[in-house]
Amino acid sequence: MVKVKFFGVLRLETKIASVEVEAKTVKKAYEAVEADLKAKGIENAPTAKDLKDYITFVNGINIYKLKRQATKLKAGDEIVLMSPVSGG
Repeated sequence: MVKVKFFGVLRLETKIASVEVEAKTVKKAYEAVEADLKAKGIENAPTAKDLKDYITFVNGINIYKLKRQATKLKAGDEIVLMSPVSGG
């Protein structure tokens, strides 16, 4: 399982701090998060396509700048999703 933590607007809108999903790549994690949120009945849940625009860290490394959705994942990895625009 991969832990996916939500920050910013994503966390406020979903009212969820994190989920755990099965995924072998970041792209598959986005898809699994979309499915998980829909299964929980979250209205206006972001799609996998939306999530690719979020700032994404994998184990503390910012892959958003690298545009690496093919980044491989393994059990125990942690993904952090932050809204592309956040107030402060």
